[in-house]
Amino acid sequence: MNLPTREEINLHDSLDEKEAEKNFYGKSREDVLAMFVSKGGIYGEDFMWMGNKAFQYYLPVALAYLKTPVARADEYGDIDWLCNVLSFRIEHEGKGLNHSFKDIRQIAQYIVTHIDEFEDIDVEHTKQSYQALLNSLLSLALEAK
Repeated sequence: MNLPTREEINLHDSLDEKEAEKNFYGKSREDVLAMFVSKGGIYGEDFMWMGNKAFQYYLPVALAYLKTPVARADEYGDIDWLCNVLSFRIEHEGKGLNHSFKDIRQIAQYIVTHIDEFEDIDVEHTKQSYQALLNSLLSLALEAK
């Protein structure tokens, strides 16, 4: 998969999409992972607003980031923002995210199974949030059949 174009990041030229374009355009997955490791979830909101193709391209970075020591310290609320972004996109785009379902499922399953490795979080709340995310994915998958 090629790097997303400006138009694939910024579909409607909104302020949020312009910010995502500024932060992500021309950057590889490795570049974006380095951004996340250096500044945590500060770029997380951009995942909410970028176009589907860009979202699909960069989403594997979220899982790679979750496996780093920086994410485990959860200084920026990384686990919460990610669940919020994924839930928002599923709610608003549903089956339109079908190319990202596998990555979303892997992220949610990773959090649920590794929850005790993260610091400064409400374990039960976070686990319930990601389980709800998995249930939403399952519902969408069943609807598609």
